[in-house]
Amino acid sequence: MSEHRKIQISEVIAHTAAEFIKRESNRQSLITITRADISPDFKQATIFFTVFPESEEMHAIEFMKRNRKNF
Repeated sequence: MSEHRKIQISEVIAHTAAEFIKRESNRQSLITITRADISPDFKQATIFFTVFPESEEMHAIEFMKRNRKNF
């Protein structure tokens, strides 16, 4: 597939993850999706995010790990 298609799919994944977080998070912190990278075979994606306040970072990481199959 073309690089353009890979970028489009990564953007859709990032948007979908952001919508999921908006619906499912406990809102004790602000989790912002910064980007998503997809593997060359399109079977796996890595989602990058930031957390505010930083004191809630571990809770956010736990939330993301716990819900990674739901994205």
